[in-house]
Formats: sequence, structure tokens, C-alpha cells
Amino acid sequence: MHVVADALSSVGVVVAGVAIALTGWQRLDPIMGGVIALVIAAGSLKLVREAVDVLLEATPAGIDLDGVSRAIATVPGVVEVHDLHIWSITTGLPALSGHVRLDGAQPHTSDEMLNRIKQTVLDRFGIVHTTIQIESRGYQELGDVH
Repeated sequence: MHVVADALSSVGVVVAGVAIALTGWQRLDPIMGGVIALVIAAGSLKLVREAVDVLLEATPAGIDLDGVSRAIATVPGVVEVHDLHIWSITTGLPALSGHVRLDGAQPHTSDEMLNRIKQTVLDRFGIVHTTIQIESRGYQELGDVH
């Protein structure tokens, strides 16, 4: 997109130059400069917004934190999802961390459950980088719970 915007700006400069040469209308130069400045500003605002979201570890646009929590909770054997956090490591690379409490009634290993949860998050939300803490039904959190 950046290259396309640069190319269109260059075309605008050439068109304005030809129009000025043919008509003598000098005001077209600052008008075209203003249009190009607006294109640059619009692109810059988007980049700054994305960078700030990454730095503030905000939930990426287009990912519903509650929706991810509900999706994880639908995996058979999961009874609770808590301390769920989703942020961007860099633009376009979301990461997830959270705690999942299992019911213990399922005959699956924690590794199998972990893979099922990770697959659900990948398939439904495209989140590849995950860190999930598996907890048993009776696990009691030590220290401050946040």
C-alpha cells in the first residue's frame, strides 16, 4: 500500500505539472501538495495506531476476547477459562496466554487437551502463538489472583 500511495503521489505531481504547463494555473501546485500530504497523513495515522496498540499490548482489532474465551470453553473437558490475555507481538502476529481449568472427567492427557485448545484458537481466530496453563478442577491459585 505504501508503494502504491507513493506511485499515485508521483503520478499526481506529473499530472499537476503538465496541467500547470498547459494552463498556467499555479495554484494547482499547492493543491496537489495538500492532497499528497493528506494521503501521507492518513497512512501515517494507521501505522502509528498499530504501533501504539502493539506497545500497549492491546487486544488486536478484529479479535473478540470474550469470543475467544467462549470458544475455548466449548472444548470438551474445559470447565473454566480465566486470566486470558491477547495482544500483538508485532502487527499481524497475535499472541494469547491464559489459564484453563479441566473437569478431570475426560480420559485425555493435558497434552491432548492443550493441543485441542490450541487448534480451536488457531482455526477460529488465527492465533498461532499461545501459552496456556492447564489446571485441574481442584487447583487453588497461590498468591495474588488477577
